[in-house]
Amino acid sequence: MQESRLDYLKELQKNVQQAVSTNLNLFQYQEEYRQKVEPIQHDLHPKALESELQNIKDDFEILQQNYVNVKAKERILQSLFDDPHVKISVEEIIQIESKKNQLKRTVDDYVLETETLQEDIYNIVHAIEQFRQGLLSRAEDANKILADIEGMEKEVDRIETFVSNQSTFTIEEASELAAKQENELTALASQMEERKEAIEEQMYAIEDLEEEVNNLSEESQRAEDKANRLLKLNAKRNPIIESEYKTLKKAMEACKQMSGIEKIEYESNTAIHITFAKPITTILHVYLDESENHISNASVMNI
Repeated sequence: MQESRLDYLKELQKNVQQAVSTNLNLFQYQEEYRQKVEPIQHDLHPKALESELQNIKDDFEILQQNYVNVKAKERILQSLFDDPHVKISVEEIIQIESKKNQLKRTVDDYVLETETLQEDIYNIVHAIEQFRQGLLSRAEDANKILADIEGMEKEVDRIETFVSNQSTFTIEEASELAAKQENELTALASQMEERKEAIEEQMYAIEDLEEEVNNLSEESQRAEDKANRLLKLNAKRNPIIESEYKTLKKAMEACKQMSGIEKIEYESNTAIHITFAKPITTILHVYLDESENHISNASVMNI
């Protein structure tokens, strides 16, 4: 600040010296004109007198131009010494500094809140990944259970086919075979019931995981909306907030990509289709029984 004032004073001194020099030159020209005019002889030839008069006119025009330049420089110098039209009081300077500090604190708060939101998003991504792994594990268990049920059904069909093809047994052999098959069918029915109960438990777990994933997605969306509001509050597009916002957007995209579920379709009140995100090419079909309020069936289909 002091250096700028010193430069200003030096420039002002230079302008004053130029103005004084110009005035001295003006006085010198006046003296020369006076010396030229005094010795004019009235008995000169008209042509010589006309030429002398023209020289005086030319010199006068130069003098007039120099006078205009001097007056212009004088007005410029006078404007430099005049008080400025706009005055800023000490109180206004204090208010400006206070507002500047307040805006800086506001920007710092925005940056801190953005960093907190970014950390929350990373935590959400980690939690969604854990839920996705759990959901995939349960889907694999459901596939195994369905495969076991399908194997049991094939075994029942084989037994029924075998019984229908047998017609040469004695009464005792037929009774013994019927009792044996009845025991096998009872065991298979028991195993199928256990498998169905296991499937129901898996479906309930999938529903819980689906609800948790939806909640996390909603929380992620709320965090993104909040970050957008914070960015809009900074009308000057602060570069720090811009950088934090870009980082936050990248975290949002990573959260969406790692959710593990591409879409959930509700065909009706009793049929739900869950499509997993690639590279998993599987659709889980869940069918509900509204009368008994439980899952009646479930199947997995590869796309």
